[in-house]
Amino acid sequence: IKARLTKVYGSEEGFLRHQMDEDDVKRKLELCEEVMSVLEALDPGQTDWKGSLVYEKNWPAMTMLQSQFTMGEISRKVYKKSVRKLISQLQAAKRTLEIEDENSYEHKISEKISKAVFSMENLLK
Repeated sequence: IKARLTKVYGSEEGFLRHQMDEDDVKRKLELCEEVMSVLEALDPGQTDWKGSLVYEKNWPAMTMLQSQFTMGEISRKVYKKSVRKLISQLQAAKRTLEIEDENSYEHKISEKISKAVFSMENLLK
């Protein structure tokens, strides 16, 4: 159920990204981290589910980072370091997902990851 919720938050009516408040964003991030922790223990290594979950986790993580930076809760140095860490996680996820069949959901996620990484790298300039 929690794994399904990671996909619902941000993509279904009532929980679309623009409809989510800060608590919803935090909850999505917590769910992603919790599911990843459990599944990593059961199925370690680079897997397609992990790659997809890293992608799902990226948006709320970036949203929270940008909020913390804007509010002065974290320094520019911490912000950039955190963004670089997210980029590294996304790049690892992309390598796992891009080998899937070209028409698969996972391969499409790898293409979305490329766009996300490009945008994030621009924030660091």
